[in-house]
Amino acid sequence: MTNYNENRSEFDEIFSELRYHPNEHLTHNRLLAYKNIPEYKGFVFEYNRSGSSAPFLRVNGKEIDRYELSCDLGFYDETGKHLDYKLPNFTIELFIVRKEPEYSDNLIIMGIDELAFYLNVQRNDEAKATFNFPSLSPCELSSDGFNYISEGRRILNSYFPTLQGPALDLYFEDELNEIFAVTTNALAFLYRIKERVFEETTLIKSHRYSSQFNMYPRFNNGISEVAGGLYSFWERIAFVFNEFFPLSQSSNRVPSYHQYFTKQAEKADISLKTASFNWFFDRLDNQHKRLGELRHPMIHYNKHSSPSGMRSAELIKQLHNNLDPAILQQTWAEELEFLKSELAILSTGLEKMLTVIEEWAIVSPRPLNNPV
Repeated sequence: MTNYNENRSEFDEIFSELRYHPNEHLTHNRLLAYKNIPEYKGFVFEYNRSGSSAPFLRVNGKEIDRYELSCDLGFYDETGKHLDYKLPNFTIELFIVRKEPEYSDNLIIMGIDELAFYLNVQRNDEAKATFNFPSLSPCELSSDGFNYISEGRRILNSYFPTLQGPALDLYFEDELNEIFAVTTNALAFLYRIKERVFEETTLIKSHRYSSQFNMYPRFNNGISEVAGGLYSFWERIAFVFNEFFPLSQSSNRVPSYHQYFTKQAEKADISLKTASFNWFFDRLDNQHKRLGELRHPMIHYNKHSSPSGMRSAELIKQLHNNLDPAILQQTWAEELEFLKSELAILSTGLEKMLTVIEEWAIVSPRPLNNPV
């Protein structure tokens, strides 16, 4: 443990950082616990300072220290004039990570809410490494081999020099990266809590078991959410296809993945139904169909399907039937592995997408279909 007098410069640095964005809110939030605080514009940490720090937690190779700081707190108004009021013995708890100790701007200062977010990010990164999650390598600036932007720009300049649109600009690459990141983090969370959830499923039919902290409903619904993220990625792929070879020149509506490849398979000349095109088409009644079935309960309610609505609500119905926890666990485990395999195939999808677009551009430089 270290106290203020043993390392004044470090503690004073933290006091100083608390006066500026994005850390200023930590003090504002802490002041909500105090009564009779006058209206103020800003605050000042007085010089009767004290504090202590101690190691708190290590996660993903990073050390997190817990700090407790204390001092009198002064206030000033909109004009900068100091108020007569002072708050004695103001105390605040902080959690701090130093990415590179020699640089103060690498100081991460967190309250309990920020710490929860930070820990979730770090634990997700650990899970991605532990369970060998894939990356979206075509959208990485330093990736070797196929690169979505550079190859897309080559095709754009070679075959579509006058085409305007977002499909192959740098910002659309950000679109793909963001969907991938959200989906990967959601799946990493499911892998992290799987063992706890499976233990819960062995007890949920027991009348003697009671817990105020059940994770299985969140886990169950999370599977639909991950499937929805993956589904959205394939919808973006359909969007890019439609930018270059629209189903309809007169419509502003972008067809879904299912609509696009179903109609192109019906209308396109045989010379355009290449192996790469067939790869997308063959997904319709296989992986894409399964993704749709997994995401459907999160989006729609259908009394004629099972589950008809939220997966967690469906499980409540099943609790009164012959629910077999072993079968439930096996089903969930298989769904996680399917979702992980779908993450891995997204990079292949981007590469094959540009392959098809170039193949079609060579054979048919005009849009494949006449305006509808």
